[in-house]
Amino acid sequence: MRLSTMTNIHQIYLGNDYYFSTAECIRACAAAGFKIMDLSLSGITQPGRYLHEESSHYAWLEGVRAAMAETGVVFSQSHSVFYGSGYLPGGPEYDSYLHNIRSNIKLSGLLGIPWTVVHPLNGKNLEGKSHDEIIGANVDFCRSLVDDMHEHQVGVSIENMINGPFTSADSLLELLDAIDGGNDFGICWDTGHANLSKQDQPRSILKLGNRLKMTHIADNRGNFDDHLLPYSGTIDWAPLVDAMKKSGYSGDFNYEVHNASRNYPISLRSRFLKLANDIGCCLLEGDSR
Repeated sequence: MRLSTMTNIHQIYLGNDYYFSTAECIRACAAAGFKIMDLSLSGITQPGRYLHEESSHYAWLEGVRAAMAETGVVFSQSHSVFYGSGYLPGGPEYDSYLHNIRSNIKLSGLLGIPWTVVHPLNGKNLEGKSHDEIIGANVDFCRSLVDDMHEHQVGVSIENMINGPFTSADSLLELLDAIDGGNDFGICWDTGHANLSKQDQPRSILKLGNRLKMTHIADNRGNFDDHLLPYSGTIDWAPLVDAMKKSGYSGDFNYEVHNASRNYPISLRSRFLKLANDIGCCLLEGDSR
């Protein structure tokens, strides 16, 4: 299992709307020792963000490819947008949201990224819907992505949520079975979400088995989705990592810890990123107790 980090570990600066470019994130993380990364498209391709318009894609891709070639960084996964996860098929905003996800799949494919994360349809617009209706809406949503997935050779992993119908391993496996998408679909396990929804994480990871394709690794204190580095919250990391190793999980141990870094001064970013790398290496080498 390799250590990886989402680009958003360096992407956000303080509480404002300034975003470091993806190329800057790649270079900063590579200098700290990260060679495997997750491309955070969720923050930069939303409406109003700098990569939302397709006219911006070419120059951005050129910059990202140059940074990858310069540093040797490889992207193993990405995170697609999720701002519309409460929309329902046929609703007034659903089509534009779906178009945005398809655009994210295309960008992932153009960079050779094999898997991207999507959130299940899970928001307030589903309140009052029956279990079968919720499963059906998500099946339709996921199946509508298949042509784009095949064209760009990108698989989709569905992430466990903090609340709602898709918090547990069992609920995600039920949805995968209903989609019946073969190897096109998998599961992304978010440790921070699972801590907040009080899942038995080692047991859940073992239950997911080879259908677990991706991870979002973050800690929290049990109250909010803090997105902190391991050892900064209440998660017991040793049995969780052991379960990943025993499960045969073949993906990466991938940080999603943007809140851990966002308030650090620029002068300290390189040291923070190096510490993040050291913590991950410590965990994966078995020195996690």
